[in-house]
Amino acid sequence: MKLFKYIAAWIMVILFLAFIGLSLYYLYYSGHSTSIVLFIGFYSVNFLFSFIVFIQERQIVGKISWMIIFLIFPFIGHIIFATFGQRYKYKVSKEMYFSKKTFEYEEINSNNKNNHFMLEKQQNISSRGIYPANIEIFGRGDIAYEKLFEDLKNAKKFIHLQYYIIKSGEIFEELKEILINKSKEGVEVRFIVDDFGRWAIPSYEIVNFLDQGIRIERFGKVYFPFIGSYNGYRMHRKMAIIDGEIVHTGGINIADEYANMNKKFGLWMDYQMKITGKGVRSYSLLFMDDWNHVTGEILSFDNYLKEKNDGDSSIVMIEDSPEITEPIIQNSIINMILNAKKTIVLTTPYLVPTPELFNAIKTAAISGVNIKILIPGKPDKKSVIIATHYYARILMEYGVEIYEANNLLIHSKIGIFDDEYAYTGTANLDARSFFSQWEVIQMVTGPGVKLIKNVIDEYMLNTKLLSLEDLKVKKLKDKFLRLYVNLFSPIM
Repeated sequence: MKLFKYIAAWIMVILFLAFIGLSLYYLYYSGHSTSIVLFIGFYSVNFLFSFIVFIQERQIVGKISWMIIFLIFPFIGHIIFATFGQRYKYKVSKEMYFSKKTFEYEEINSNNKNNHFMLEKQQNISSRGIYPANIEIFGRGDIAYEKLFEDLKNAKKFIHLQYYIIKSGEIFEELKEILINKSKEGVEVRFIVDDFGRWAIPSYEIVNFLDQGIRIERFGKVYFPFIGSYNGYRMHRKMAIIDGEIVHTGGINIADEYANMNKKFGLWMDYQMKITGKGVRSYSLLFMDDWNHVTGEILSFDNYLKEKNDGDSSIVMIEDSPEITEPIIQNSIINMILNAKKTIVLTTPYLVPTPELFNAIKTAAISGVNIKILIPGKPDKKSVIIATHYYARILMEYGVEIYEANNLLIHSKIGIFDDEYAYTGTANLDARSFFSQWEVIQMVTGPGVKLIKNVIDEYMLNTKLLSLEDLKVKKLKDKFLRLYVNLFSPIM
């Protein structure tokens, strides 16, 4: 039914465009001037695209941004929208999403010693189990890869990998060697990689993996000439599951820059979390669901749910995707912010908050909560750092403390609240993570929070507290910045 509606909608669009084309043709050959014909053509196309955006289920700020882009960048803006701006067409309600088979294997009722009321609130939002877990945190990429590769080499039964970016280089070569060796030993290896994110490796590497018995699948295949709703919706999750007993997850992809081996990006700081214990279960279920999404194959729950029931911390996993009509990760982070009583510390490479998140941070600051936000001193995307500085300056006016890393690219996505609960994961504080990408984060209570805080404390040693004067800009430039941010941040 959804496919029929999608096809019918495009037929109507094509017929409308054909009607416009014929009308313009007759106008031109009826003696009307070229300028009038072009004006009517532009108006008609702009009306069509604006109407499409208006009737779609989108954030109102996103709708306004696209409509203004159509006006400022005629035809070019329409092409960009048709290529990257279409709404994901397979959205389902939260209730329908949670009716998936994998959720039946979550153990919802728990009495962990580190249970916190926030975990139970979070469980109500995400429908994932609260589990005991042992946690290790690696605050640098080189250490994270060392620990990950060590666990991969010790795999006995299966390895499940899922990453957004894979790039040729030393890290990739080492991973490739490990996976090929494990496959030869009889270890099952499954690998999901985002199709856009894997463009930095040659296609023959994919073929080589398949030849070596490694099941590698591309998520969200990109087809030329790029016309399709999938193009802007990317798999941003990163995790490695070993024998169902260990999961590594965080902000690190498979590329040399995460281990500071790429001069272009300089010193890159990121983190990785290693989880063992019952908390691995939700990640195994999530991978199985994503594998089914890509291949149609249903993996055996009996064969791949192998976690041990132990752990001194408590954890609940939170996933989100364009499939769900509700922005679960955004709602979860806002819930954490608004329940904080004393302190909040956030790190993010991209501080481009949605209006809902911005208002939550502002409200918490006004209510007297001490808020510190750590942003990069060296960006990987210059366009985003402009927006980051803009929002940082506004939040500073409400008492939020903004810390900038000294010539470092801090890529970690972490939040700590009252030193009692925390989240880490793959989601940035921007609209793309909340609405256009498959993401996963985890909420933690117990001793694991202190380990996460230790990473933040290490980062803070190499930062400076920014003042309004540091981010001050001239009035004319400020007007252009305001236009740029208001126009593009909802769709960055």
